[in-house]
Amino acid sequence: SISDCHSLLISYALCHQLPIGLLLLSLHFYLNYMEKHRKRDMVFCCLLYFPACMIYEAFTLALIIYGLIALYLNKENNKDLFCYFKRCFFDIIFPFLTALIYVIVYFGLKKAHPVVSFYDGTDFYFSEPFLSIRAAIGYTAGVFPFTIFENIILNTPIGIKGFIKTVGITGFVKGAVVAVAAVMLLKRITLKKKKTLLILITVSGTIVPTILIGFTSKYMKWSSERGMKGYVPSFYSYFFLIALICTIAVCVYSIIKDKRMKQVFVVCMAFFTFSASVVADFNNGIIKPFYEQQFFKCKVFDMTLNDELSALKEETDFYIPENVGINASEIYTEDYIRVYTDISVNAIMNTQLPDFENPTVCLRYNESYEAGIYGVIDSDYRTDSLKVITPLLNSLQAIVIATSDGGTVRFENVKNGDILNAPEGLYFDMSKNPMR
Repeated sequence: SISDCHSLLISYALCHQLPIGLLLLSLHFYLNYMEKHRKRDMVFCCLLYFPACMIYEAFTLALIIYGLIALYLNKENNKDLFCYFKRCFFDIIFPFLTALIYVIVYFGLKKAHPVVSFYDGTDFYFSEPFLSIRAAIGYTAGVFPFTIFENIILNTPIGIKGFIKTVGITGFVKGAVVAVAAVMLLKRITLKKKKTLLILITVSGTIVPTILIGFTSKYMKWSSERGMKGYVPSFYSYFFLIALICTIAVCVYSIIKDKRMKQVFVVCMAFFTFSASVVADFNNGIIKPFYEQQFFKCKVFDMTLNDELSALKEETDFYIPENVGINASEIYTEDYIRVYTDISVNAIMNTQLPDFENPTVCLRYNESYEAGIYGVIDSDYRTDSLKVITPLLNSLQAIVIATSDGGTVRFENVKNGDILNAPEGLYFDMSKNPMR
């Protein structure tokens, strides 16, 4: 499913997809090392683990997974307690040193290059440990289809007909295909690794990514006070959670000896897989339009900045009433604007109103947010000239814009970059969205 909160499938391109792959590969080489004790496997393990930590700091706690693997695999070969812990220590020391090097580099860079940040998501909070643990556990299933589905149906009035329409025939057919494939795999999969070890890895891997945010004031309160169930680390937990479900399913299937009970279990797993696939399609159908709208807004916004603000020569206000800005933050939006100009630009977003103490550029969108018009407005929200921005459309059939006399004027076959001039003696009225 596309997540309804910081979906990593459509944002942070590769920034968060890479580290989970690096961590899984690192664990693969670590397991090889524990089995064959080849030095090259440990080298590959650490070389992959370090960039995973560099990209996302939560993976430093993956040491817990390495440690549990070492404790489990050494318990059979070392009956003497001292030898047992000594062997575990030497097996975990290099991943530990890798994480330690990352921590030293991280804090060293912070001290050498201090940055003023308004982000408060790294303030640790240990006063309510039970709430923090509950938050961490709650975030583990944040991108699981049924979790997102629960959030949607609690906040969106939609009936059976709406559900079926959103999923569509394709979604139900896809669910059936996935269910059949899952049953076929269930019958063929045999676990080469020890079942207990796999469960240990997948359980710890599910909870490790969310521990840090569970013990921060911001995200603990998001969970306890706002009912938040998913965030960035939920994406990583998802991989281990799915592996855990699959491991348990294969274990249960192999344990059941009665043929009739096996068939019942297979039917249950097919229904579960079918439901998860259909629900994921429903979630995507509901959430996708929101992200599409955000994407359109950002593209028009970005092109306007690139086109207009690079030529600024004095402090300017940028008025965007249909846009909440970057992460709904005036500070982040103004930081982003500085990429385009060294001139001071004040972002005035959403319900805020300009004071017109500085030259004011106003951007308004059409109904679908795929196109925009902008110009410099006076204190009555009027301008005699507008520029068209359509980054995703070759042209617009027509634009109807409100004028200062209460009427409208229509422009045909409008293209990106066109300059529109108001009729003689009139102005374009930007006080309300002028585009039709």
